[in-house]
Amino acid sequence: MSIHRYPMSSLMPDYARGILGIAIGAGGLILVASMSIVAFIFAGLTALFALFTIRTVLRQWTRVAVTEQSVSSRPGQERPLAWNEIEAITLRYYSTRRTRDRGWMTLKLKSGRRSIVVESSLNGFEAILARAAEAARRNRLALSETTRANFAMMGFPIDESSALEWGSAGGSADHSTGAGR
Repeated sequence: MSIHRYPMSSLMPDYARGILGIAIGAGGLILVASMSIVAFIFAGLTALFALFTIRTVLRQWTRVAVTEQSVSSRPGQERPLAWNEIEAITLRYYSTRRTRDRGWMTLKLKSGRRSIVVESSLNGFEAILARAAEAARRNRLALSETTRANFAMMGFPIDESSALEWGSAGGSADHSTGAGR
């Protein structure tokens, strides 16, 4: 079994953004009249940055456990997702620049109503991608063109011929329209 976490070095910029946003929003809220529209805007910004900071805290506590049979994420998931029961996989790339040279990826694994989403800043993300690619092949998942291209870009090409055979035989297709590359 391997345990993966988000490194503090990738979380610190998010903590800084969140705390700075809360400080600016709360400071603006203190400086304006209590019933003005500007006060509502600052209150909204403060709440938005507070939620962002809470999300960062949750990512700091997150532990993703990977075994030969399953993957799980704590806190928040009651039981692991078995690799052979995964029904859908989505791998999306989000660019922060027009040149698409910087950004991050999110991997979503879904089984029934349960899912796990991890970001590329997670330690060992590539090892999880390798297992996900293997599960996609073994389970004959019909992946979107975007997801297949993103797996190939990361060095884990997935042959679409077995997925097409499965998709035409009644399997479920992944019709995501994420920001892919």
